[in-house]
Amino acid sequence: MKKRSLITILNLILLISLVTFGHAEEYEYVTKWMTQVDGHNIHPTGITTDKEGFVYVAGNRKIAKYKSDGTLVLKIENIPNSDDFYFSSWQQHVAVDNSGNIYVTSWDDAMVFKFDSQGDYVLKWDTWNDGVDDHHFNGPRGIAVDDSGNVYVCDYHNNRIVKFDSNGVYLAIAVNGGGNDGEVQNPADLAFDDSGNIYVADTGHNQIQVLDSSGTFIRKWGTWGTGDNQFKWIQGIAVDFNDNAYTADSTLLRVTKFASDGTFILKWGGWGNDNYHFDYPHAIAVDYTGNLYVGDHNN
Repeated sequence: MKKRSLITILNLILLISLVTFGHAEEYEYVTKWMTQVDGHNIHPTGITTDKEGFVYVAGNRKIAKYKSDGTLVLKIENIPNSDDFYFSSWQQHVAVDNSGNIYVTSWDDAMVFKFDSQGDYVLKWDTWNDGVDDHHFNGPRGIAVDDSGNVYVCDYHNNRIVKFDSNGVYLAIAVNGGGNDGEVQNPADLAFDDSGNIYVADTGHNQIQVLDSSGTFIRKWGTWGTGDNQFKWIQGIAVDFNDNAYTADSTLLRVTKFASDGTFILKWGGWGNDNYHFDYPHAIAVDYTGNLYVGDHNN
């Protein structure tokens, strides 16, 4: 029997467990909750989990930390007239390191913000730039932290993924832009497997690319279209403990699950606001037990 798995839709949040029938799999709804802070909807654009099973949701200028049952335990909001941080963008993405530090990208601000495990501001780095230097972004989106504490940022409009240490010191261009294998166009999100390989939601190429920790190309799959192994606008990617990859496609309005080699396993979704349908799924994450959470932006 496979480990039970969970799907959660945020803004609604749905809890769904994985069940198996012979060799077949399907997901079964468990619960849902609204993502709000002080009565204001988050409209999630980013989501992650930590090693203790807490769920972090980002969007609409807010970050919220929940228990897996939807209980709010921490919130980060704008501080008016603050010199430390102020989210002016509606779109944030979030990552958490092994010490509980929280990293947030903010799209229009073109910055990364770091907070400690209590939600207190620590530092920020980079400002908007129209293109190409090592220390500036143009539309930062997905963000992830590896086991060594290095921070990877999807620099969407600069067509690259940039690597920093935990203090925001530039280390490398982890993935370059371009049309060849191992190069990306408008990367929206990324995730790591247990071996440290990088799975990239390569939105501009309508595909998933897998690279090793040094950025060397391993494999890819996907094209533009509506088939099982096709995409139209990948917004989020997550990888579970068996190296299965899950994608959130905001145009096809579905979640798709693949084996690590790109073999299609299953999909579900379509437009709607009931327990198995979406309205612009934008973010996806998997927790340490294999439970899956989906940020359903417009619901």
